[in-house]
Formats: sequence, structure tokens, C-alpha cells
Amino acid sequence: MSFTSSPVGDGKLIYIDADNGCPCLYLYEAADTGSGYRLIWSTDFPMAEGTMQVSGCFHGVPGREQSCVIWDQQGCIYLVDLARRQQEFLAHTGMEYLKVAVLSDGRTLASLGEHDRRCCYDLTLWHWLEDRDLSPSAAMQLNDEVNNQGSPWAEVDETGLPDSMGLSFTDRLYAGPDNSLILHCHRSRRRRSQAWQFLLRLDPMVVVGNDLVGSNPVGSDPVGSSINQVQWQGRYSELLQVAAMPLPNPPGNEALWECALALDSERGELTLPAMTLSRVADAETEALAYQLQRIDLRLGREIGRFCVRQYTREQLADDADMLLAPADVDNLDWQEAQGRFWLQLDDIAYCDDEAALWLGWHGGATRKVSLDGLWRSPLYLPDGEDDLYDEEGMKLLGKGALLTDWHYLWRVNPNPTLDLASQMNQAPAAMEASFAVQLQQTEWSSFHAQAQVQVQDTVPPLLGFSRIEVRDLQSASARLEALDKLVLRALTDFESLKSGKDLRLGFYDADESWDEARFFEAVALQLEGRNYMARLLGLFIANERLHYCYSEPHISKPALADCALQLGLAGSQYLPLVAQYLNCIDVDHELFFQQDGNLDTLLGKYADTPDGEAFNRRLPYEMSRQDEDDYQ
Repeated sequence: MSFTSSPVGDGKLIYIDADNGCPCLYLYEAADTGSGYRLIWSTDFPMAEGTMQVSGCFHGVPGREQSCVIWDQQGCIYLVDLARRQQEFLAHTGMEYLKVAVLSDGRTLASLGEHDRRCCYDLTLWHWLEDRDLSPSAAMQLNDEVNNQGSPWAEVDETGLPDSMGLSFTDRLYAGPDNSLILHCHRSRRRRSQAWQFLLRLDPMVVVGNDLVGSNPVGSDPVGSSINQVQWQGRYSELLQVAAMPLPNPPGNEALWECALALDSERGELTLPAMTLSRVADAETEALAYQLQRIDLRLGREIGRFCVRQYTREQLADDADMLLAPADVDNLDWQEAQGRFWLQLDDIAYCDDEAALWLGWHGGATRKVSLDGLWRSPLYLPDGEDDLYDEEGMKLLGKGALLTDWHYLWRVNPNPTLDLASQMNQAPAAMEASFAVQLQQTEWSSFHAQAQVQVQDTVPPLLGFSRIEVRDLQSASARLEALDKLVLRALTDFESLKSGKDLRLGFYDADESWDEARFFEAVALQLEGRNYMARLLGLFIANERLHYCYSEPHISKPALADCALQLGLAGSQYLPLVAQYLNCIDVDHELFFQQDGNLDTLLGKYADTPDGEAFNRRLPYEMSRQDEDDYQ
């Protein structure tokens, strides 16, 4: 994942590495020297898999103002306290494409996920109990199709939307005003020009003080007596009100579901691209105006629309002729070109201390504008270049001084936020005004290495591994004891040894830690150890769900590759088992045996022997050194 700003708003940065075993979190703060960052905390999430996201903080819970929730798309949720530098596993909901938001009261957590078996979406509310635990207090279901009837925002015949709108995993969830939830939805039909963009507002409750109040109690108490007073209040008797609000129809470009937008729950408004092409009102200039629109989420209507940038024919690159010509709404190429235009804006961020927005564009261009559109800073252009139409997108980190994309971080120099022209007490810049800046790029691994300089004990050993305790790694008998326990665990539940989506084992005692390579090399010196290793490898072969796991994913090293290699090197009697192993792993993507030379080491040791020739014949076609005509 890319870098993200700390939800506390204290200038710290978070990076979650999801590519090496289970996801690992790293927290950085600005160094005392005034330049660069230093690592101050790291932890991992053994129950999670893949990319994780970070919620807002529980600002309404005393003592938990710097706590947030971090979750993956498979339904795994962790509670993380950034002040105490602690984390705890909350739940594995089993919900796919999970979305999470801390509501505007700062005390309530909402999670929304797809329930495959029930063909619906589950919305769960979580509350802090008297013992300071965060627990689910109520759940409700939304069908795939949400009827657009009786909306507080607009009646169905006024929306221009179909009578029912299916929820989608691409819908983006935000905490709205007054403890509501806002879903931004985009729908389009392939091979047609028809597309819709709309907001769904979910109002599950009203919070007063520490309790939910209303007239309709929710069944029995699922988690304890401290939430006996959980009741519901609403315009209708249902537990959940769903309202729809149409937005200007976008072009039929499916990529537009991820257009830039920002929501400020305190202001109760949302800002996003206007999705309506408009020529610049200048007879001498052939240019398109890029407009934003502001939506009042309480009133359910647009409250402002204004231009924030203009694109000349030259800047529109290959799309210029099509976009500057009269609209051709039934032309799919025109639809795609218009979609690329609106996706030029990568990110929008509300300023905390003033009525303004920071905007981030393709190629790293940034600009600050007032919420009414009457004031703007210059456009801060990397190297002063304005031909950035085909450049990569980037995300803002807080204000306009840091940008990120995947595992890269860019520092903008000089800092636009400190530029006099970005101060709102100055005269507004002309729409075409620009200021040249430099982007300093750092890849995460380099950034991480620099942040660890002169910092100790911030990275626990074996972070991202499934950790196996050994009484004494220097003791042969202790290593056998640990391997015996490992085999027993594999017999009962091998998949519980996974670290995230990978099978990545690390061994430790009170003084040191070993990786798999060192551990299996040592254990293979003992006959009893080799017997345990053969049993472990056999159990792996029998479990098809583990075959595509890796022990070192960043170098494409398959799970238990060191175990298989050391067995093969220990004696030819293990070669048939090693061949079985090599036939079940993902040979098209592994590099440890084929590219790193370890298969050649095995074949070389047993060259010109019957066992070696038999081993070669048993290898997968992609690995075998036989002539194609001889392969069976």
C-alpha cells in the first residue's frame, strides 16, 4: 500500500507493508533535525491478509483519541492505539470487501461488508462499553437492491435514477454529518453511454450522550448488560433509513468509480469533480475548464460549482480534438476521453484551519483553492512542466507538501504550504498562474532504512513471520522439540501457521531469532530432524491450499523451500519427496530453485547417478533438464 497520514493529524506517517508475510505497520515521525523521518513504532497483524486501510480516530472517547481501526478487505479488523503503541485483534467478520468508518460522534464504529451466503450487505455498529472494550452492539442487513423510495433527499421520480440501485464493492464509504454514513456510487453499462453517479445516505441511529435513544429496541442484548439501552430512533420504524441523491451523470467510463472526492463531516459537505465539460469563456483561448462541485449533505443539494484549473489544447494531448469538439455522447471513445479528463484530479483534501482545499493532480501538480472558488494559489508544477496529462496519479498526504503513490513518497520543494502565495490573505492567483517546484522521490525501502538510522528496538524480530518459540536455538535437542511441536500443529491445523496469505516461519528464543534457512540447515544434520522435516513436507504436499504460499514473497521463494532443499542435500532417499514438492508449487513464479541456482545444486550433487536421473525425470516439465523428446 502507499503511505498514509496518521489519522491523529499530528504529521506522522504510516506505511503498511502487505507484501512480506502478514501486513506490518510502520509509524514514522519527523526527525528532530528538521529533515527526514525516524521510525518510532512497528507491529504486525498476523490474522490479516493483503492491503489494509486506516480509519479516523475515536475522538469522542476519553483516553482513546489516538485510537483507530485498521482492516483488510477480507473482513479482519484490528484496534490500534497510536499513542500507547498497542494493537489488538477485534474480529474476523467474514465480510468481503469490508468498509469501515468512525462516525461523526467519534464513539461509534460502522462496518459494511458483503455477505456472500446471504446475498446481502451487513452493516454492523460497534460501541465502547463500560470496561472500555469496543464491541459490536447491533447489526442489520441491506439487500443487494436498495429501493429508492421515500427518500428525505429526493423522491424517486425526481432523482433520475433507476427505481433500485444495487450496492457494489467499488462503493466508497464515508462518515457523514450527524452520525450518518455516505456511500459514493458509480454505475455504468459496458458498450452503452448510460451511466449514473449518486450518493446513498444511511441513517442507522441518533446518539445522545453515551446511549442510543429511540422508540424501537433492538431485540436481546448480544454483548452484555452495558448496552441494554440501545434503542432506535428514526423517521420510519425501520432500523435503517436509506436515502439517495443523484449527482451529474458521468461519462460511461468504468474507471470513474475512483474519481477524486473529499468529505468533511463537520461541515456536512462533499466536494468532487463536476462531470460537466465546459469551455473556458475566452474567445482567444481553446481550453477546457476543470470544475468542482460542492454538495450539502444535510440538505441533499449542490451548493457551489467553480473552476479550479484550465487545460489548453496542448495540455490535453491526444484527447484534445475529441474533447474540444462538440459532445458526442454515444461515442465510446469520447466517453473514455472525458473519463481520462476527470481522472486528472487525483486527490482533494479539506484544510482543517481554513475554508479551503488542497488539490493534487497527475504528475504531482498541486494547488490550494477556497471553498467558494473565489481565491486560489498558483498551480505548483514539478520542474515547471505543464504537460502532465499522461503522467501517473499521486495522492496527497495531508496538505500539499507530501505526495505518495503505492510505495513511493515525494517531497515537494520548496514546500507549497509555506509559500506566501498559498496564504489566503494574499491576492488570488490567476487561473493560469504557476510556480515551479521540485519533487524528491524516495522508495519505501530506502525511506525505511534512513528512518531506522540511530534508532534501536523499533522493529521487533521476525515482524511479519509466524513465530515459533524454541527453548534454546543453540541446543540440538531444543530445536527437535520445537520441530516436533511444529509438525503436531501442522497435523491439526496447518493453515493456522500462515502469516497473512503466506507461510513464513521464524524461530526464536530469549536471545536470538533464526529464519527458515538457518533453522532447517541445522536440523537437517540430525536423522530425527530429517524425519520431522520429511513429515512436515509431506503434510504441506497434502494440503493444496498451501501450495501457492511463499516464505519470502519479495524474492519469490516458495513456502518450505529451505526444508525441501536441505532434505534433498541430506540424502538421495529424500529426492522423490522433494520432486513431489516441486510438482505442487507454483513453478511459473518461483525463483529460489530455478533462478537462484538451488535446483542446479541438487542436480549437480546427484549427477550421473540413478537417483539423480530418476529425480530429473520426476521434475515438472518447466524444471526438467531432459530433452523435450525424452520428457514423459
